[in-house]
Amino acid sequence: MFTRRLIALTLATFAFVISASPVLGARPGTPKNDPQVIGGGPPADEPWIAPTDAEQAQLDVRLSEVAAIENGGDGGSSGGIQPQSFCATSIKANAGADGPSLATASCVYVPRSYALATYARNQNNGYYCGPATAQVIINHSRGVFSSNTNGENADTNYKKQSYIATRLLWYNATLERWENTNTIGQTNAYMLRNGLNELANRPSGFGYAVVPTGTGSEWHAKIITDTYTWHMAFAASVKMTSTTRRLVSWSPIASGVTVRHWLAIRGYNGLWDGTDNAKVLYNDSTANLGGGTGSYSDSSLKMWQLNTSHTARVVW
Repeated sequence: MFTRRLIALTLATFAFVISASPVLGARPGTPKNDPQVIGGGPPADEPWIAPTDAEQAQLDVRLSEVAAIENGGDGGSSGGIQPQSFCATSIKANAGADGPSLATASCVYVPRSYALATYARNQNNGYYCGPATAQVIINHSRGVFSSNTNGENADTNYKKQSYIATRLLWYNATLERWENTNTIGQTNAYMLRNGLNELANRPSGFGYAVVPTGTGSEWHAKIITDTYTWHMAFAASVKMTSTTRRLVSWSPIASGVTVRHWLAIRGYNGLWDGTDNAKVLYNDSTANLGGGTGSYSDSSLKMWQLNTSHTARVVW
């Protein structure tokens, strides 16, 4: 699989050796054979498939919550969502004989931070970031709370990671065939969506869909909506190079190398203000593969930048 000119990528915990031609871990027939690419994340030219009417109806409920969070507050100069204590103070200060004004009454109450009890899993190989991310999300939805990072342990996972990889399916209309992670050596967003909707235990009215990430404030409001309001984790992909910002869970990336990677989003710390102050909480799966396996906190702005410079979509 690793042919022609070998390039050594030395990282703090592991030395990747990749070929100058295929995607790391790619199988024959992979649609993308980009040079010097690490990981099994989605291709940059992933097609856009609009949600069905049924999917959109479910999405509209959550998107209205995103808008409420993003536009909440008391109309102050900061705009957007306000911490609960700020809202309570504003309503009390502005309350008249008829109670709070409409502006303050529309304030959205959410905690300043929230985290789901998700537990990271090591990905089985260099292109299983999609199955490992799905496994974290599925385990949480099924009430499987184990810190054992082995994705193949049947006792500490709802389904083995190797099985999940076979259920991350989509129909490739161009090639007129069904494909999964093993078929093409990577996971696109529609594979992840389909696998999560099949295997995760979802609340009534909740279905995973591929949606635009949106603006930075919309991205952070999406994190709050799914994790705090619906208590569901979701998936985001990132692209990193030696010249981009780098997630805290990753070691330095060699020049000329591109990382495409899936992550499980589990919560947030702080509220969006357009700076690095607000944090996204996530699980990574890449111990001994260039990054780490565990729970991490990093700039929400940074992850938004790394996502929107790639596909600008999330499985949400």
